[in-house]
Amino acid sequence: MALDSPYIGHVVRETDDKVVVFGEKNDRYDIPKSEIQTTGRNVLIGLKLDEISKKYKVKHDDPLPTTIPVEHWTQGENLDLATYERKYLQKDCLTKELGFQIKTM
Repeated sequence: MALDSPYIGHVVRETDDKVVVFGEKNDRYDIPKSEIQTTGRNVLIGLKLDEISKKYKVKHDDPLPTTIPVEHWTQGENLDLATYERKYLQKDCLTKELGFQIKTM
């Protein structure tokens, strides 16, 4: 709830420092917990809706914030899939590891 609006959206995620709210018309607000005045069934933010929109509106498709830091994965430059396939995906290798013959069509 904003000071001038009984409904701005629904909470979709809560982290240690933010509450993420999805609102009408594909709006999304990442609101710091320091702005929240009341919790419970409803969350009251001590600002008017236009102030919330100006300060905390973000793109709906941006990654959601997390409490745990996310490690970004990058593919190594020297990745050789042919060697990997020869080593791990051949029928003989799987037969030894699994202990039974794999039938192919």
